[in-house]
Amino acid sequence: MQLNPEQESAVEHVDGPCLVVAPPGSGKTRVLTSRVPRLVAKGVDGRRIMSITFTNRAANEMKERLEGTPCGYIGTFHAFCVKILRSFGSYLGYTTAFTIVDDSDQRDLIKQTARKLGITIEKGDVYTIAIAVNHYRESINETEDDLHQRLLEKDHLTDVALAYVESLLKSNMIDFSGLLSEAVRLLKSYPEALQKVERRFDYLMVDEVQDTNFAQMSLVELVAGLHNNIMLVGDHDQSIYAFRNARIENIQDFLNQHKDCKVINLLINYRSTPQIIEKATNLIKFNKNRLGGEIKTIKESGNNVICKCFLDQTQEAAGVARQIKSLLDNGANPNDIAIFYRINRLSEPIEQALSRESIPYEVIGGFSFYDRKEIKDCLAMLRFLVNPKDGVAFHRIADTIGSVGDTTIGKIETIAEQQNLSIAEACEEFVKTSKSVKIKKALEQMLNIFSRVHVNDPVGSVSSDLIDGFEYRDYLTKVYGNEAYDRIDNVMQLVDSAALWDTEGEKSIEKYLQNVSLMSNSDKSVKDKISLMSIHSSKGTEYTAVFVIGCENSILPHSLALMDDPVNGLEEERRIAFVAFSRAKNVLITTYCKRRSRFGKNRRLIYYNCEPSQFLYESEILKKEKKSVDSIYKEETGAYYDA
Repeated sequence: MQLNPEQESAVEHVDGPCLVVAPPGSGKTRVLTSRVPRLVAKGVDGRRIMSITFTNRAANEMKERLEGTPCGYIGTFHAFCVKILRSFGSYLGYTTAFTIVDDSDQRDLIKQTARKLGITIEKGDVYTIAIAVNHYRESINETEDDLHQRLLEKDHLTDVALAYVESLLKSNMIDFSGLLSEAVRLLKSYPEALQKVERRFDYLMVDEVQDTNFAQMSLVELVAGLHNNIMLVGDHDQSIYAFRNARIENIQDFLNQHKDCKVINLLINYRSTPQIIEKATNLIKFNKNRLGGEIKTIKESGNNVICKCFLDQTQEAAGVARQIKSLLDNGANPNDIAIFYRINRLSEPIEQALSRESIPYEVIGGFSFYDRKEIKDCLAMLRFLVNPKDGVAFHRIADTIGSVGDTTIGKIETIAEQQNLSIAEACEEFVKTSKSVKIKKALEQMLNIFSRVHVNDPVGSVSSDLIDGFEYRDYLTKVYGNEAYDRIDNVMQLVDSAALWDTEGEKSIEKYLQNVSLMSNSDKSVKDKISLMSIHSSKGTEYTAVFVIGCENSILPHSLALMDDPVNGLEEERRIAFVAFSRAKNVLITTYCKRRSRFGKNRRLIYYNCEPSQFLYESEILKKEKKSVDSIYKEETGAYYDA
């Protein structure tokens, strides 16, 4: 396919700074891969061209497209920083054999640092310190006082954080955020190293610039400082990773710093129908200070974008599953269909409904709802209640209550086997002879919790009582700190789902667990599956048919995103919705519920009313009517829908 005029202009650009504004489906990868051979044809040494991407997948795609064309470097920011530090890390005190620390190792090292300092920290503090340290290093210009504030001005946490950073260098280790910050520190502090790096490349291209943090953009400016031949490719409207320290301001800062920057807008979308482009554009226009112009599409007119209203989440899931089954029955490929959601808890009823319809699915970018750690922990409580001989369930429970380690579990299992007892009975025997006060107390509390519930009680009530009894929400907070919210939300969804199971006349815990087990193991070997994912995980994908569920105020936009910074938070949420809408090629269906249920403190399901997302109105997918209160929400097609 021939390049369009805007793409051609970008490919033809040679010297000086350039920003290519690339909306969804505008062919930005084609621009990047076409520019390399064009530069080579103009006499540029391909080995002096550098292209930085955000993911290994994107880098591999670019390498495949450029096969046979020389290019000096194609890879991620982190991989490039590894090269710099392997070559020049000795300036900072690293050897070439330094160890790269992953996220899990980072948490272990933070705990080790605290032990060496004689400081006691909660498991949740470990996550809090890790997040604060990563932000501190990736922001480059933050001071120790800023780090102290991020740690809620808790001196002992700040002491651990600073000691952790110092220990990395002493141990010849670098974590992921350190790869960026140390590479920048190296190039800023040692001109001779900078000169060797910047003389290595004459041309630098950066993909997905809207997702860069401060350290990454600092690296770009340093590496390209000699020749200033920088091409940035990205889209202001698709910046959705602020929670990962991405700075949407990087684009405007670059334009302010490079007054001679050429700006090229790729205005043609090759992915979506006019109807989809219209709704997505209507929505994103509500954001201020945007870059780019009016997006057009070359595709023929297609289906109207519609919104379907359902009574509650169960009917929403069933309705979506039926719609997908209809598409499949009419010849659609499962791999061409996706369901997006703003929060992970929304996947549970959808997974249930798809399983009932025998529709194979795969959760992309995360675990299936019932494969998540916190869900497995809670189900283990039910399993052990039903079957006190379940050693696997007991092990999971023991991991959450503390004091009961592998050695103790082994002794209990031996008692059970030798005396032909259940694990629960073996615990009672162990308590009689154990000399450890902590272990005895932990086991007695566990047995007491199970004694207060009955296997024939409703599943929702039993689930809630066990989770409360084990103080499992507090456990998640202690272990995961600021990252516990989504996990706690998933646990609440599990209780809600169990309570709904009770209303369907299936009050047996055994049957509930059987249903979950069959769901978790069904169709995992099937090749063709529909895709389920959070909207954040959908970035970089495209599907023929897309369902965006849970389009309600407090979900999309998410209420938490609006708390700290209502203005910028709302704009980021709007960009999230824009990304979701613009993944669709031919079919875009949005849904919302009139109400959703939660298992309340009164031990029964309670319902709360929901409002359609303001984004449905801003995009004009939904239009308000003044006539009937009962039919105030109307589909694009003009037909009020209530499943």
